[in-house]
Order: sequence, then structure tokens, then C-alpha cells
Amino acid sequence: NDSKTGRPELGGFPDIRSLDNPKQGVASARNMGAAQATADLLLFLDDDIQINKDSIDQVLNLHHDEPDFAFNPNWIYPPDLQEKLSHSSFGRFLIHYKFVTCKGCYNDPRWRDNDLFESPALAGFHLSISRHNYIKLGGYNELFPHAGFEDHDFPIRMRGAGMKLFVNTKSLVYHNEADRQDLSSWLKRQVRGGQTRRVGVEIGYKELALYYGWLKKIVLNALITVKPLLIFLADFIPNKKPFDLIYFRLANTLQAISIFEGYKKR
Repeated sequence: NDSKTGRPELGGFPDIRSLDNPKQGVASARNMGAAQATADLLLFLDDDIQINKDSIDQVLNLHHDEPDFAFNPNWIYPPDLQEKLSHSSFGRFLIHYKFVTCKGCYNDPRWRDNDLFESPALAGFHLSISRHNYIKLGGYNELFPHAGFEDHDFPIRMRGAGMKLFVNTKSLVYHNEADRQDLSSWLKRQVRGGQTRRVGVEIGYKELALYYGWLKKIVLNALITVKPLLIFLADFIPNKKPFDLIYFRLANTLQAISIFEGYKKR
């Protein structure tokens, strides 16, 4: 429980323990959970992932055959959420740029549908790994100020330790981000992502560096000052498909502004 304001009710589930995280953030919460675990198979889940019996069965079967590998399943937004998104400008923006599927976010030619393939990276949204390997690696890096780039760091250390990472697209879970489907909150996540990326660069991941020429810096700094106005303009654009191209360009501009805004933070 990473909340500092309350604790979830677990009535009717006596085998589940709720632990209050004395620190803050997903990396420290995962590390605390792993330290308290008693079994040798860990399954990390984001709070918006809807698992099912098949996804759990596949995890158990895969680790039975390959106990020292780590695995991700496939994910998509639930069909009802995708349908809802299709009726808003921002929702159609997410669909157009394929943010609503794991395949779209993965964006790599190594992806294979309905298959099990080795991958250079995994994410913590639904990550299964043996506890002894997790402890050997030292767990997740808690230096990142926000969630996101701990998923860049951890797979690199896994591969460095000789572990193999796999994506199992035969297994599908729902990524139900129903409470995060508005432009303003999405842009705040882009700011946090930019800030966390900068921390990643400073601790040695130079491949995460973003390079801005002097002219681009001047333009982006100027646009930061009018960012609230640009968000207002985006909200003012009619929610009609003929206006989507204008909306998409403005949303992309706001994304670039927000990443820069976070990246230059210290």
C-alpha cells in the first residue's frame, strides 16, 4: 500500500496481507513486497492490470519449465474502454498513436503475435521472476523520482546477470487505465517521465539523453509559459473527427513541451 492517506479493505480475503510502504514509489513498494514474500515466484502487477486465470496458469507453466527466466504477457486496453475512447478527441489520439496496446507501445520488429519470444526489455506491469534472482539483482532501483525508467534499468541488469527475458503474447491481460484518460493528467505524466529520464541520464544511462539545440530550447521555454493556454485550446477544439488532425498536432506539441519541462528539472 503506497498510499499515505488510507489502507485498502481486504475483507473476505484472509490469505492476502496488506503492507504499508514506509517509503514512496513503485520501486520501493516492489522491493518491500519481495522482501516480505515467502514463495520463490514473484508476480509484480500495476494497479490497473486485470489478471485472469489463464494469465496466472501461463506464468506457473512457464516458470515450471524455465524457473530462471522472466516473463511479460501481452496487454490491451479493455474493449469497452477502447470504445469509450473512440468518442473523444484525446481517446482517438491515443488510439491513433497505438498507446492502447502493448504491441503499439513496444514498437519493435521483434514483436510476434500469439508467440513466446525473447525480448531485450520487460516492464513491471505484469512481471514474473524468481525471488532468488530478484534478490540477487538487488531489486528495483529506487533512485528514480517517478515510475517508468526503473523498467529501463532493471532489464539491463537482468541481461547483465545472464538472465533471459521473454514476452508471451499467447497470454493477454487488460490494462485498464480508465481513470487517466484526459489530456491534462496525461501531460503531467509526460512531465514526470521527462524528469525521471534526466535522472536516468545522470546515473549513467546516456542512451536516454535528449539533445536540444539552442533554438529549440528557446522555442520550448517560450511554449512552457503558454502551456495552459494551449491546453485550453486543445479542449476548445470540437470533438469531431474532421478536427482530429489539428488536435493530434496540438497534443503532440504539448507532449514535447511537457517532456522538455520535466527533463530540464533538477
